[in-house]
Amino acid sequence: MVACALALLMVVCADLAHAVRDLIVAQPVTHNVLRFDGQTGAPKGVFIAAGTGGLNSPAQMILGPDGKLYIADSVANIIKRFDLDGYFNDNFTPAGYLSAPVSLKFGPDGKLYVLCSGTVRQIHRFNGATGAHEGIAVDTTATRMSS
Repeated sequence: MVACALALLMVVCADLAHAVRDLIVAQPVTHNVLRFDGQTGAPKGVFIAAGTGGLNSPAQMILGPDGKLYIADSVANIIKRFDLDGYFNDNFTPAGYLSAPVSLKFGPDGKLYVLCSGTVRQIHRFNGATGAHEGIAVDTTATRMSS
């Protein structure tokens, strides 16, 4: 089951040692996000159940600068935000901009960059604090068509 994982995230404690607490893995078959012990690798169960907050198909996950877990939902075409206890906070990005988001990265500028792998491959830029869409950072559609 773990071998099929689309994404792996190590959630870091806020203690002084910054010890690894858990491994969080998106499971594409069941659409759950699973939790494993960070020291032993032993399964600890479902961290976020499929359907929580509308979560449909979790792809990549990242830990945001605000300490929240950001999950690209590749079917709902939105970035969802959860706290580190697995509770749904909100749909971080507005609907209508993304098509099959698969990769997330907070840039040094504090912006959230989202790679879409749909028919139009683009990297969208969002305000890292509010989730507001700020435009397309990269559009490879013309490049691919001319090659």
